[in-house]
Amino acid sequence: SASGETRRYEALPAEIVDENGAGDAFTAGFCAGLARGLESAPAIRMGAAAASLTLATLEQFQRRFRMTKLNYC
Repeated sequence: SASGETRRYEALPAEIVDENGAGDAFTAGFCAGLARGLESAPAIRMGAAAASLTLATLEQFQRRFRMTKLNYC
């Protein structure tokens, strides 16, 4: 934070099927949240949700997440 305070956020539970792309999915979800005007904490939760969904999906399947799957954040 701007005050130098460290914040920690818990990851969402996920059944790990494939780790490929989870970091990219987190970044995409986080940036999408910021682009939608969310504050940082909800945007981080959106990134965590995208990463969690990615972890539970096999790489060979095309990953398409609708915003409605991430809107629970």
